[in-house]
Amino acid sequence: MQINMKSFLIGTTMLMMTATGAFAEVVFNRGNSADPESLDPHKTSTVYEANILRDLFMGLMVQ
Repeated sequence: MQINMKSFLIGTTMLMMTATGAFAEVVFNRGNSADPESLDPHKTSTVYEANILRDLFMGLMVQ
């Protein structure tokens, strides 16, 4: 009975270790020549901000 419990605990631990990759932070680094003042579409006024917003919205619309 002790061997079954040990096997169960090892198996559960291994399964939990493989599931932790799903919670990793996703970071998108994009090269831009200037920092945006805002990413609010109603407040943007420069081409730099427009380029970032275009890329963000394109990712939402493309299947």
